[in-house]
Amino acid sequence: PAAGAAAGMAGARASRFGSGLGGSLMRGLLIGGLFGLLMGAGFGGFAGFLGLLVQGLLIALVVMLAVRFFRRRKEGEQPAMAGMNPMRREAEDVRGAQPMRGMGGGGGGAVVGRPGTDAIGVKPADLDVFEQRLVALQAAFSREDHAALDRIATPEVASYLAEEMAQNEARGVRTEASDVTLLQGDVAESWREGNREYATVAMRYGMRETTRDRRTGAIVDGVENRPVESTEIWTFVRERGDSWRLSAIQS
Repeated sequence: PAAGAAAGMAGARASRFGSGLGGSLMRGLLIGGLFGLLMGAGFGGFAGFLGLLVQGLLIALVVMLAVRFFRRRKEGEQPAMAGMNPMRREAEDVRGAQPMRGMGGGGGGAVVGRPGTDAIGVKPADLDVFEQRLVALQAAFSREDHAALDRIATPEVASYLAEEMAQNEARGVRTEASDVTLLQGDVAESWREGNREYATVAMRYGMRETTRDRRTGAIVDGVENRPVESTEIWTFVRERGDSWRLSAIQS
């Protein structure tokens, strides 16, 4: 116990000079100065020792400030490295919220109009065009008419539909739709991006749809005389003064 107490007292005395690089430097300078003084350097030696002591204090102060600076800088960087990149998280959320089958030519301009508003003022004539695009698209897909799809839809949507037709061909089947009828259409929102105008419409429609064997014509899926209903979200785009084209389909 006595040895432990003595060690504790010695540690307490040493801690006044610090325990790092500055403390070691100060202890060395102090011991060297005292040694010179005891060896008979006299008053001049003592004055030299004081000057050396002041220099040592300045050096220790600089070292201490530098250590604190780098320590604070390191502590400030750790939370940013440990956390998830907020921009990356936001991008992932956005991708997960857009399950659309195709997106047509981004405008690259500022969006005009709040979400959920009809910023461009969709007219009854526009709704008639949307219904025509619905019927024409189903007919072109049934005929596997690539040229007609290119006129009705943007390259992105036309490419997606062409891929579906290629898959059907590889399976040896063909999808046919007839008696397509729009049952209800509601404008969800419309907006502008640069020279482009967009309109998103909820479309509920009925049709007769079958999948047939390409060689025999036999029905492999669906019932010929039984109509089915579907509800999809269609987004249309047009340049100023041009006609509407299908830009995206969301089931």
